[in-house]
Amino acid sequence: MFDRLNRGGALTVMLATALIVGHPVVWASGLVPTETSQDSFPISTYPMFASAVPEVYSLHHIIATGRGIPEVRVPKHLWAVGGMNQARGQLDKAVVEFRRDKKQKHGPLRDFCTKAARRIARQKGKDGSPFAGANRVQIVRSQYHLKNYFLGSETAPIKRQVVLSCPIKRPKRSSSGATQP
Repeated sequence: MFDRLNRGGALTVMLATALIVGHPVVWASGLVPTETSQDSFPISTYPMFASAVPEVYSLHHIIATGRGIPEVRVPKHLWAVGGMNQARGQLDKAVVEFRRDKKQKHGPLRDFCTKAARRIARQKGKDGSPFAGANRVQIVRSQYHLKNYFLGSETAPIKRQVVLSCPIKRPKRSSSGATQP
């Protein structure tokens, strides 16, 4: 009789172990990518992995323009504090706020524009600077075809809309080489 309990107990332990160990394996087998699987991160809720990627992507950024020069992207350290994602989020939020009330005289978007223009105007070594011929700072919304952009065939924007523009006011130089405000 004692041998029967040991065999029954052993069978119970083996069955419980098979269920405990086998359940995750059976569940995970549904996560293995197949030819019909579209998402390589099926459990993720992070938007980068969980949502569909649009064919055309829009983003706001700041550029400097002028006659006879190609447009130059203004780096974030000239108009914002913080990391790239933080600066981009601030710019997006400022654009939304600006579009609600375009008559506002002051606001974060105008501050970004004038701050970038002031800092570009103060740069030393203007002849070697990529901003040497720039006379305007523009906050723009550009649309890119993602697939073509990353494959390298079309890096220019499909569409561009200027949201706000401000002049770059450089100090005037006198004939003696000194700058005047």
